[in-house]
Amino acid sequence: TRNDAAYVDGVVCRLKLADKRMASKLAQPRILLLDCPLEHESGSLATSFEALRMQEEEHMGMVVAEMVKQRIDLLLVSGSVCLTAKEKLLDARIALATHVKPSVLRRLARSCATTLYKSPAQVLGATPGTCGHWRVENLSITEPESVLPPPPGPRSRRVTLMYFEGCAPSLGATVLLRGGGTPQLKALKKLLAAATFVAADLF
Repeated sequence: TRNDAAYVDGVVCRLKLADKRMASKLAQPRILLLDCPLEHESGSLATSFEALRMQEEEHMGMVVAEMVKQRIDLLLVSGSVCLTAKEKLLDARIALATHVKPSVLRRLARSCATTLYKSPAQVLGATPGTCGHWRVENLSITEPESVLPPPPGPRSRRVTLMYFEGCAPSLGATVLLRGGGTPQLKALKKLLAAATFVAADLF
């Protein structure tokens, strides 16, 4: 409903966890952002599947071990993550989200006061970011019957949101708009964006 609209001192985005067994809420998490896939790229002449598997196991083991050393709680990656890395992250109790849009990663880097790293090799010596509180919320959104094309009747869909709350207000914020149908919310979003630009010009 409209009463659920809110101001969030941080970033809210549509993201899902890579595995349901991973943590869904953390206080003051240590956050690592990678603008690349987390996969093993073989540069050797090894041809057997077993040799490649062992190389991947060793490589991903070293990367995840470094994350554990730095006490990383949450990892967000712009690309895909190999199964070996996912399993090791799950064992290490590091929550993971994949295929994160670069624009979202840039917002998170600013709000969580960290760097957006371009390679798994940069995990060594990386400086994690943080926020006051992180959580995952699953919502069921129902469109009003009046805004839907035939057949009539309300329709619902599931949406998963990630909240990065408790960030410095000077680094950015999010306004959650709820209530009404999608056309109304899109129109309100444009008006709010225009008002924000006007307000920014006044200061």
